Amino acid sequence: MLKTLRSLCRSPFFTLASLATLALGIGANTAIFSVLHAVLLRPLPYPAPEQLMLIWQQEGKEDHSDNWLNYLDWKSQNTTFADLAIYRRDTFTLTGSGVAESLSGALASANFFATVGVSPILGRAFDAVEDSPGGARVVVLSHGLWQRRFGGSANVLGRSLTLNSIPHTIIGVMPEIMALPRLTELWVPVGPYSADPVWQNRGNNPGLYCLGRLHLGVSLEQARADLKVIGDRLAQAYPAELANVRPLVQPLIENAVGSYRAGLWTLMGAVALVLAIACANVASLLLARGVARGRELAIRAALGASRARLVRELLAESLVLSLAGGALGLVLAAASFGAMKSLAPAGATRFQELALDWPVLAFAVGLSLLTGVIFGAWPAWRASRPDLNEALQSGGRTVGGGGNRLRQWLGAGQVALTLTLLASAGLMLSSLAKMQRVQLGFEPANLLTFRLALSEKDYTDKTRINRFFEDLGREIGALPGVRVAASNLAIPLRPQWDSGFDPEDRPAAAPGKRPSMELGFIDANYFRAIGLPLLRGRSFTDQEGLEDPRGIVIDQSFADRYWPGQDPLGKRIVLGDGWSPNPELQKATVIGVVPTLKFYGYAETPRLVQAYLSRRQFATTVTTILVKTEGDPRKMVDPIRAVLAKIDPNVPLFRVQTMQEIVDETYVVPRLYSILLGLFAGVGLLLACLGLAGVVAYAETLRRREVGIRMALGADSRQVVGLMLRQGLLPMLGGLLLGLGATLVVGRVLSRLLFEVTPTDPGILLTVATILATAAAFACWIPARRAARVDPIVALRAE
Repeated sequence: MLKTLRSLCRSPFFTLASLATLALGIGANTAIFSVLHAVLLRPLPYPAPEQLMLIWQQEGKEDHSDNWLNYLDWKSQNTTFADLAIYRRDTFTLTGSGVAESLSGALASANFFATVGVSPILGRAFDAVEDSPGGARVVVLSHGLWQRRFGGSANVLGRSLTLNSIPHTIIGVMPEIMALPRLTELWVPVGPYSADPVWQNRGNNPGLYCLGRLHLGVSLEQARADLKVIGDRLAQAYPAELANVRPLVQPLIENAVGSYRAGLWTLMGAVALVLAIACANVASLLLARGVARGRELAIRAALGASRARLVRELLAESLVLSLAGGALGLVLAAASFGAMKSLAPAGATRFQELALDWPVLAFAVGLSLLTGVIFGAWPAWRASRPDLNEALQSGGRTVGGGGNRLRQWLGAGQVALTLTLLASAGLMLSSLAKMQRVQLGFEPANLLTFRLALSEKDYTDKTRINRFFEDLGREIGALPGVRVAASNLAIPLRPQWDSGFDPEDRPAAAPGKRPSMELGFIDANYFRAIGLPLLRGRSFTDQEGLEDPRGIVIDQSFADRYWPGQDPLGKRIVLGDGWSPNPELQKATVIGVVPTLKFYGYAETPRLVQAYLSRRQFATTVTTILVKTEGDPRKMVDPIRAVLAKIDPNVPLFRVQTMQEIVDETYVVPRLYSILLGLFAGVGLLLACLGLAGVVAYAETLRRREVGIRMALGADSRQVVGLMLRQGLLPMLGGLLLGLGATLVVGRVLSRLLFEVTPTDPGILLTVATILATAAAFACWIPARRAARVDPIVALRAE
């Protein structure tokens, strides 16, 4: 080992260049593997996580939450699940202990925690009596809430929390690993809510999701077949509600991270290319070093050193280099974690768990060893068989010029891989640019949004609900710097409310075939706040009465689909079941038409028509407030909190975001992929240019005597530069041709990540090829120019 280290220290430039190259390649691979492991490969922290399945309903091609009665039938009739539990995300207002606070919680069945396989660390979970209509109001705390609100005190059991104005008794605390649903701070029994008439209607889907644990040995396909049989049976029994509805089963881990799978594996492939370029670079350096040491190795061979011994010693140098480069790469990978976490999607908790844990360390060590063998084996094999006659007769001259052809092939390979990387990055960046240029249909600038949830116990009267929101809108609208305050149940880029309907002038649709629309519940200022113009008709006013005839504003796609070539104003639609016992209030008359929005982001092709009802007429207790401001909307948060505290201190505002932040979230994953691919492509370009420059510099070293003779015989500097440039340009041209072919193959893999960009876009391919060719030519020109400045007398004397 000491002998190997001394040998490397005698060549500091070679050693430092190799270490830097390997650190970049191994570090990039380790960094992306750490993301891959944290997000995709690491199992969920529950017992036998592969048995956990998420179940929801699918109607045609549309996914919906589950129905309570359907869940009960699935639970009682299935044969493949050990247990089925159900839960629903919810928001709870905590009062009675200082400033009102909004908490993210969940309604869960009594068997929910047992199905997950996690027991409380303090107290107990719900029992069947508590999880039933009329059951006691109890709550189980998350570990985080227990620590934050109660300092981790063991005396928390039996204490009371006032949630949504209802006292709940704390009966348990869950361990830190319990994170279902994601970011949940507390759980309450779902049973007391199940008596709601909405839950007892098989046509309604009140945000419930089913969690199942498979019996040991049962496959995913068996579970899907089992629930399909039950779904078919329920569809026959309840055709009006379930004719086209079937349960859909998916592994819980796939539901959590499946959307990241293609992108992360693509990044892993990209860093593998970077490492391949790095290996080619170091192999080229080793070939040059082996030639430079030709006389030394020949003498050792003449003195009796076996070829196997020489190979072992040279390979040991490669392994020492790769392990040292791997150690530096680990440092670089760890340093990159903060940046990658900041680029990750908000709420993507698994991205925040990047760490140099043992799988990542094992990967880095294994990759370092493999890399050392890959880039060291062939150079060691070549260097271990020197031509003794040539080496001993050459005196001090450099010998072994045959290695230059191999270095040219390595240079061509580097160019090909780099072109593939550059093309991939170019396609992703072009795709990102097109995403960001898509017009969503509304104006997000200077728009603050936040959620409010009124206690249904305190706000039981619709008149009081409306008065609260009217007072709030008036007070916020009067604040300096506020243009207008508005509200909608759900805003663009956030989940919308779906509802079935029938145009009144058409026959009612068959069971399970009723069309659906995406509904907003808005006030009179909503369209003005988001910058959505009225194309015809009018919007709602502040005087819409609770018992007045329903008005509805539809989007242009609604009008085009159901009344093409007609004036939609005055047309009537019949709302879905349960809107009102009054047949007339079950209908709504079209009073206005607005443009169609992209509710779900840049890539959306509207799946449903869009419509808006009056929030005032339906008096929803939960809504989103939008505040259009003159300047920075974030500066209005504290004044708005003060207004809200004056009107009702027990109503907290939560999920405070600017609309621009919400828009930016839709690009965060493509931006992450684009930035990382661009970074890797830049590293690859640098390494490829260094590799080609090394080919030319090495050729200049081998042919120095020839160059001296040529210049002595009258060759000018341009001829010498051309002679040397050919050593680098030929592999560059060959690499460009190989790279174009590889890019066409890789582009097909990338296609699922691209938006409005074809994988074979000629403009992008030409641009990146030009960039690569220009950079490579410049890198080759530098050593070629140096060769042209050699004094022929000095060159001949050196020989």
